[in-house]
Amino acid sequence: MGLSNARTSQRATPRLLARQRQLLMLLDALGGAAGNLDFQKLLFLYCQEPDSGRPYDFVPYKFGACSFTSYADRRKLMACGFLAEDEYQGQLTEAGRHAIGRTLDLQLTAFARRYRHLRGVALVAETYRMAARNPGDGKAQAEAENRYNNAKALYDELKAFVETT
Repeated sequence: MGLSNARTSQRATPRLLARQRQLLMLLDALGGAAGNLDFQKLLFLYCQEPDSGRPYDFVPYKFGACSFTSYADRRKLMACGFLAEDEYQGQLTEAGRHAIGRTLDLQLTAFARRYRHLRGVALVAETYRMAARNPGDGKAQAEAENRYNNAKALYDELKAFVETT
């Protein structure tokens, strides 16, 4: 009788899918926190890496490529207490760090280092550039190229504005 009470009083740690673990590890490699839009774009770029295993599929959406599966996984990770998120930013919790362990993933670290300074409009422009490079139907590729050119023009205008002020 005491044994069954001990089992029920212990809370089981939720099991993570490999892609959910990768999502948490990417956020950790990025410093443990990232803006929601930036993280979605960085996840897209990471999934384009040849050795990533492409854990998420992306579809064209309002602000570029979007993975609805990653949004569902993020909600699940929040419910498990591994991720804290508000409308602007997601942050890895201590429980999330514990769940992924201390194993260093060199590929994720290299990716995070390569994209560490790319955020906001410049990051959106980069995702459109990557989408335009990937083979697809001609209409989708032309749309991606057009969006990239528009985003790059906006980025260049913002950069010039900041430099003059």
